[in-house]
Amino acid sequence: MMRENGQKLESLDAVRGIGAFVVMWHHLVLGFQPNWKFDLSLATPPWIRVWYHGDFAVHVFFVLSGFVLSYSFVKSGNMDVLRAAAVKRYWRLFLPVAVSILISYLLFIAGTYANRDAARFMHQEDSSWLNRWFAFPPSWMGAIAEAFYGAFFHYEVSQTYNSSLWTMQTEFLGSFFIFAFQGLTRGLRYRPLIFLLLFAVFLRQEQLWMVDFLAGAAICDLFHSQSLWIPPPIGLAAFGVLLAGTSPAWFIATIGDPLIPDWMWNYIPMVSALWVILGVLWSPFLQRQLSTGPLRLLGRMSFPLYLIHLLVECSLGCRVYLWVVRDAGFSHNSGFITASLTTIAVSLGLAWIGSFTVEPQSIALGRWVYARWFQPLKSADNDLCLTKPTAN
Repeated sequence: MMRENGQKLESLDAVRGIGAFVVMWHHLVLGFQPNWKFDLSLATPPWIRVWYHGDFAVHVFFVLSGFVLSYSFVKSGNMDVLRAAAVKRYWRLFLPVAVSILISYLLFIAGTYANRDAARFMHQEDSSWLNRWFAFPPSWMGAIAEAFYGAFFHYEVSQTYNSSLWTMQTEFLGSFFIFAFQGLTRGLRYRPLIFLLLFAVFLRQEQLWMVDFLAGAAICDLFHSQSLWIPPPIGLAAFGVLLAGTSPAWFIATIGDPLIPDWMWNYIPMVSALWVILGVLWSPFLQRQLSTGPLRLLGRMSFPLYLIHLLVECSLGCRVYLWVVRDAGFSHNSGFITASLTTIAVSLGLAWIGSFTVEPQSIALGRWVYARWFQPLKSADNDLCLTKPTAN
């Protein structure tokens, strides 16, 4: 049903790449057209709004992480696989994060960031999303601290060198939750009940990000057992995409009052992400479409794209906007379009470079750490300890 390439699921990589693109567009909207997000989004059709729905994309990321981190262990049942994944995880995330922070620090001390200038020019300095970033003096000690520790254990939004790193703490915690859950419950008779209890706990605490990871692990179980029937998967995925882009006011204006509490809308992005992933996993057609060359490339670029685009937007993108609108006298929308196209093009180019430089090295670093410090002794080396005593 699924095509694999080096134990990576190509179709899911493509979904992750599309999600990274959605996050980039989401940040461009927040920076230059915040009324799309906070005012006009209520009247925007879902098939348009979903393309800048960053929360939906992040839910997709976390569901995918729960699935992918569970996949090899559920498939093999080998505890060494789980141990290796746990050891490698920090280093796999660390190197791309550290490179993005290094780039950001260099841009910062060079005076390249123009996001606060752009916010002031747009008269949005009091509430602008752009005005929040890089409002502190750069410090190489602060950059090092965030790279090694802050991004994963103590993220500070007011002192960050890359606001996209807010997901890393959840990603890291969720990863080790999955490793612990898989290691402790593998083969247990009451594993489905444990799933349900944990779902109930996380939902009760409104820990929706952790629900994503657990749901990804549950989908992995169902995928390997082939025990789940779902409605036509293409329709399920399409409905998930449309639901993700739906706002309460648009629904009421076009269809009618849904007669559900307002708080339930907070769960829509999470539910939509689950449906999209289920639809892709159970649809050979969607897998074929998502495994084409350009989407495979976008999938390989997803993590670098996610990490680099905000740095490009706040530096080059904002400078292009100011040049077009303030200096050349064109309209705000012209500046937005020009800055967006510049940010997208440069971010994709840098992400492509990162996909064959930083990404392979982060994987190699994790493997080296595991092989150097955590590789278990071979069974032959343990024979002296494990062999039963023989009779004389």
